[in-house]
Amino acid sequence: MEELSIQNPKKEELTFLSVKRSDPLEKWLWGVATSAHQSEGSNVRNDWYHFEMLPGKIKKGERSGKATDFWNRFEEDIKLAKEFGMNTFRFSLEWSRIIPKPWHIDYSALARYQEIIDTIRKHGLEPMVTLHHFTLPKWVANEGGWVNKRNLDHWKFYVATVAKNIKNVILWNTINEPNVVIAMGYFTGIFPPGNSFDIPGYVKAIRNILLAHGLAYHIVKRYQPDTAIGIVKNIAWFYPYRRWSFSENLLAWFFNYMFNEITLRALETGKLPLSAQPNEFLKDSIDFFGLNYYTKSYVRIMEPGFVAMSKPHEFTTQMGQVPYPEGLRLAIKRVSKLGKPIVITENGVPTLDDKVRIAYIEAHLREVENAIQKGYDVRGYIYWSITDNFEWAEGFEPRFGLVEIDYKTLERKPRKAAYWFKKRIKRFKYSRDTF
Repeated sequence: MEELSIQNPKKEELTFLSVKRSDPLEKWLWGVATSAHQSEGSNVRNDWYHFEMLPGKIKKGERSGKATDFWNRFEEDIKLAKEFGMNTFRFSLEWSRIIPKPWHIDYSALARYQEIIDTIRKHGLEPMVTLHHFTLPKWVANEGGWVNKRNLDHWKFYVATVAKNIKNVILWNTINEPNVVIAMGYFTGIFPPGNSFDIPGYVKAIRNILLAHGLAYHIVKRYQPDTAIGIVKNIAWFYPYRRWSFSENLLAWFFNYMFNEITLRALETGKLPLSAQPNEFLKDSIDFFGLNYYTKSYVRIMEPGFVAMSKPHEFTTQMGQVPYPEGLRLAIKRVSKLGKPIVITENGVPTLDDKVRIAYIEAHLREVENAIQKGYDVRGYIYWSITDNFEWAEGFEPRFGLVEIDYKTLERKPRKAAYWFKKRIKRFKYSRDTF
């Protein structure tokens, strides 16, 4: 394998207590999730902060601002997760906090993230840490973001910095939903950099972000070999709006390939898109597969962007999504071909109606139970999200949280669904205690 060429941080590593486990996925993971930009607040150094300033990019012109102030109130949310019967807490690191400018490390940010991790452990939960969840440092974005392969040098420096300094973590995620962040940034234009139907940009960016995943896997393993590392991939099924339409069937195939298969096949073969030979960093680069699943979509020729979220008279959520629980079973079946353990790293519903939230979780947990009974190697379920938060271009309107946030006071108020979930955990049918 070629040299990774990592520029190592020179400052002494933070002190830590060693945490080891013979099998990082030996117990079933019940968890909740959040991400840095959506919850921390005051993330002013990344591309999303500046994207939010542009007119018309965020619904109602909202800005993330303080978000849920997780940066200062993280222990409240961790305690609530424990109260709800969880044993895992998934969150992400903000690249632009840790590396605010090229080759410069903010050790105070690293210390705060270590404090969060230690607090998670103090309350008896397992931290699951994501290295990248949609945002880029503004200075990286200014240099072309994921389209510019030279930015991978900055990515390697960031990952090495984290791997050398952040301790007490067994479960790592490299990239959250590479297909989403690239498709939204270079196809729909809803995410930074805001490009629409930029196919060349999409291809370059997806190649580089998948390579970034592979590099991160090997860098973390170099410094922390006793870990389980996975990519997190959203599966969204695309169906023709009209089943009899040849053009819509063809487009549905294309969307499924670009959104799902291009990443899955790269992981299966070790080959980057449009490459004939396996890449030595991408090959064998996951210990488990993080599966995010929410909904399905329709492909319609007459629709702007060719995608319709629903058909008339279908039940939809706050974001116009149609709950489709059987799609989770199909997603588990598809990603099982990778031959790795599967953790449901996100599944949730934006709604103000807790009856809908409970019905959504129940329907999807049944699909997970059925998949396990059929022999699929699923090892955990993590709900999105612990609290309401800033939902990117949708602003603050969607309410995913098991905990309601009053955005005027930032007061946390657990929803009934949280306590229902605690009881449901005890009834979960899981036939294997250990692996």
